[in-house]
Amino acid sequence: MRSAAGNTDGAAGTTGWRRLLSESRRPTRWDVVVTVVVLAAMTAVVVVRSGTATFPGTELLLLTVVSWLPLLVRTYWPEPVLAAVVVVEACHLAVMPNLDAGLPGSTVGAYQPVPIATMIAVYTVAARRRQRDGWIAGGVAAFVLLAAALLFQPLSLAGTDLVMVQLVVIATGAGVGVRARHDARTRRAREASEQSRRAVLDERLRIARELHDTLAHNLALVDAQAGIADYLLDTDPRTARQALRGITQHTSAAIDDLRAALVLLRRDPDDAEPTEHERPGGRDLSATGHRPVGSPSLAPVAGLAELDGLLGRFRDAGAHLALDIHGQAAALSHQSDLAAYRIIQEALTNATKHAPGAPVTVTLNWTPGHLTIEIRNARSLQPGHTRHVGTGHGLIGLRERARAAGGTLEAGPTDDGGYLVTAKLRTRPDHPTEDLAAPAGNAATPETEEPMP
Repeated sequence: MRSAAGNTDGAAGTTGWRRLLSESRRPTRWDVVVTVVVLAAMTAVVVVRSGTATFPGTELLLLTVVSWLPLLVRTYWPEPVLAAVVVVEACHLAVMPNLDAGLPGSTVGAYQPVPIATMIAVYTVAARRRQRDGWIAGGVAAFVLLAAALLFQPLSLAGTDLVMVQLVVIATGAGVGVRARHDARTRRAREASEQSRRAVLDERLRIARELHDTLAHNLALVDAQAGIADYLLDTDPRTARQALRGITQHTSAAIDDLRAALVLLRRDPDDAEPTEHERPGGRDLSATGHRPVGSPSLAPVAGLAELDGLLGRFRDAGAHLALDIHGQAAALSHQSDLAAYRIIQEALTNATKHAPGAPVTVTLNWTPGHLTIEIRNARSLQPGHTRHVGTGHGLIGLRERARAAGGTLEAGPTDDGGYLVTAKLRTRPDHPTEDLAAPAGNAATPETEEPMP
């Protein structure tokens, strides 16, 4: 165990160093050229400020070169380079009193090039590390240089020492500013990427929910019509064949919906509009209540305008349905319209599965600003039938739909052994819709139709 822990710690330490090095880069040709050119320029400044009569001392040139050479690898090891430059600067301040002060301007000339190297080194650290680390590095460098200056320099150079510290602080602030701008760009890019990822996941969840609703609907009708066909195969072959044709239609629709969902899930959102061959089964989805692949809405689209067709399919499968509409229909948002359709579809599907043969009443109650939907089924009429326990995912999805549309949904058993689903959705104000006022006859009179025997 100790060995494993030791290996883990060693690996973590190695990873930390690798991360530190990976955040930097190797010196480029540009770094070498700039360092050599600036070093030559600073050496020339030392010579000029030391006077033309006497060449500057070896110590002065050596300190100048040593202070600049580490900058060749400043982007590879920012912190060690800063430490080296600060140490050289402190040594420079310590030996300055021993330099030949007789040369004109030798004191200032020997001193001037080194703070520039320190500024570049501290700027590199501040620009390539976290903002807090940059300020800490700059503060430590300024403190060390100020302490060395006060310890080794005469009071006559106190003003120059303060200027040196100010330059180091300014370089630190510039590096921190560059780092802050870089962090802001990185954060915006990360947020944009996260939003895109979330949008893709939300879209896939929406497609999965649509797929669940449509498949559950079609398979429930297949199950019901299969029961009808089996029951009437000997006594009423014509009706049994009609039920079998319905099974074929619903299974084909389920397969097409599944293919469409798979195409949507696999498709790159940035791709162009698909060709006719790319559409599932070569089918024009717009004619079946689906948007084309690649359109802004990538999931099947339905609404209360298709309510008659939905109820007709359930009646063809033997369901006892009644539709009751009250009030003046109003316009719904696309999200609310789709939610209303899916709520009715899922509730009827559940009633068909869990209470076969039981009468079902769908009520649409239009009031100012709201649409209340009730789907109520009685106890199953089949003797010995027990209610199947589902996963509950359907009701969870319906509640999410209603909530996303700004509405509510409640579901639960009734006192007479039936089941009631109630949804309340918002309507658009001042937008009455005559087409939805009575999808099938008089709104004030419940519509009933005799089921298939």
